[in-house]
Amino acid sequence: MFKQQVAEERLKLEPNSKSLNIEETEEIHLAEELTKDFLNAEDMCRMFFAAANQLLKQRDQINALNVFPVPDGDTGTNMYLTLKSSVDELSAIDHFTVGKVTSAVSMGALMGARGNSGVILSQLFRGFDRQMDNKEKINTGEYAKAMQEGVNAAYKAVMRPTEGTILTVAKEAAKEALANARSHKDFVSFFELIVKKSEEALQKTPSQLPVLKQAGVVDAGGAGLLAIYQGFLQGITGKGGENELPVEEKPQPSSPTVAQSVLINSADIEFGYCTEMIILGENMDQDRLLQELTPLGDSLLVVGDQKVLKVHVHTNHPGKALEFALNMGNLSRIKVENMREQHHNLLMQNEEQLISVEEPTEVKEMKPVGVVSVAAGTGLIDIFHSLGVDFVVEGGQTMNPSTEDIMKAIEQVPAQHVFVLPNNTNIILAAEQAAGLTEKKVYVIPTKSVPQGIASLLAFSPESNDYPAMQNAMLQAAHHIRTGQVTHAVRNSNVQGQDITEGDYLALCEGDIVGSSSDMEFVLKLLLKSLLRADSEIITIYYGEDISQAEAEALQKQLQADYPDREVELYFGGQPVYYYIISAE
Repeated sequence: MFKQQVAEERLKLEPNSKSLNIEETEEIHLAEELTKDFLNAEDMCRMFFAAANQLLKQRDQINALNVFPVPDGDTGTNMYLTLKSSVDELSAIDHFTVGKVTSAVSMGALMGARGNSGVILSQLFRGFDRQMDNKEKINTGEYAKAMQEGVNAAYKAVMRPTEGTILTVAKEAAKEALANARSHKDFVSFFELIVKKSEEALQKTPSQLPVLKQAGVVDAGGAGLLAIYQGFLQGITGKGGENELPVEEKPQPSSPTVAQSVLINSADIEFGYCTEMIILGENMDQDRLLQELTPLGDSLLVVGDQKVLKVHVHTNHPGKALEFALNMGNLSRIKVENMREQHHNLLMQNEEQLISVEEPTEVKEMKPVGVVSVAAGTGLIDIFHSLGVDFVVEGGQTMNPSTEDIMKAIEQVPAQHVFVLPNNTNIILAAEQAAGLTEKKVYVIPTKSVPQGIASLLAFSPESNDYPAMQNAMLQAAHHIRTGQVTHAVRNSNVQGQDITEGDYLALCEGDIVGSSSDMEFVLKLLLKSLLRADSEIITIYYGEDISQAEAEALQKQLQADYPDREVELYFGGQPVYYYIISAE
């Protein structure tokens, strides 16, 4: 697209140059770009597409930087999917300014953020966007200030910022940008300095985090951010390719779904059309739009800012919803789906218990309080439902749900007060970010494992209306649980002084590797030795999808014999990645 535009403009300015072909014009264009004092909307678009392509190329390499050699390295995947969500929003814009580009990128990253690295990336973009307003073009000084604002937003989003991570790389890059903005008006040389400084900061991360030094790797999130900055530079110089993403050879994890235990008759769906859109405008009144759309249906979401609003509503009158939106600005990415038809097809396919969060849900009466949980594995999902969870967002290790996935689940709960159980350290930030995108009162219990989530539910009391007290009780209940897991090593490594061989079983206790061996029974003994304490009374085993019932029952019998003074419980979890999840309380 840009090649042809350049050729046409060149012909207008130089009538005698009509013999120039597109390829020759491109060379002239690239030469001109080598001294670029301003970035406009087209430049910014090129930068973000180039960054997404660069991150996609390095995704597997970044995933492999996981400190522990366990099959859950997904930083590269999380950052790519977050950035891809930004690019998807960007693709929907039909009128470009720098401000509109950064608003779309910020919105896409906010909703699509996955994992801690994805959430931090979304905050870097969000802070950057705050400095753009309605700018048509920007210089290096303005860009540097926006980078620093992004760093400020990212640090604020993390309760305990840790140096030697993506935050450090972002901070050092912004500091370099501010220091050189006056002396480097040309964006090419300016960004070459940013990339160089980012590389230096990344190489220093092992000296800042001992766990990285022990594993012999640099920080994965920092490596992902460096890939993005490299892509930005390619976009500035015109070497980043066209504004499109390649078709991926590797299938990506499907979007997390919300698991429910009831499929209803299609005729019982009160509001039949799932209606979504993006509104692009100026000084838009989010509260007014909420008031106008509320009478039209349910599952209403209006999120964004004065320039970009994302709307989702279930209604019987999608035309009216579109008319209200048109009164505020230009519409983009309009989607209207017949949920009754979708649901009929779903029943025909006999998908009994897993349905997408966008699919119609059972119409339920409002209640005071509800619960959303994250889990992977049919057995664990059933357990959470049996303990009173309204919606389970399917996800966990290697399949972190996005901010939007969690937010939509919160909105589906028929209650104004909602407790959220992330059950994974890498999902807590996304859950907290989702809590800020809804009008409901949300209480995130920062559970780090499935057993902690289950334990916290035992302190959940829907009859109580003292929600802060309940939040504290649930948090205390989770803290009384110790969690262990058995998985396998995906590479040879030395972690915490232990030599680990690819393919060996690994025992993890409270997040630390406590042993490895080719013998599963030996690894289980090492795990129990580290997991159990003198006051441990109950041992609970959740066996995964790769373990047979007979194997699990044999383990239960053995543990009961080894620990006759403890109660040993066994449940089918069906979880991926971990052969066993074992808790002690």
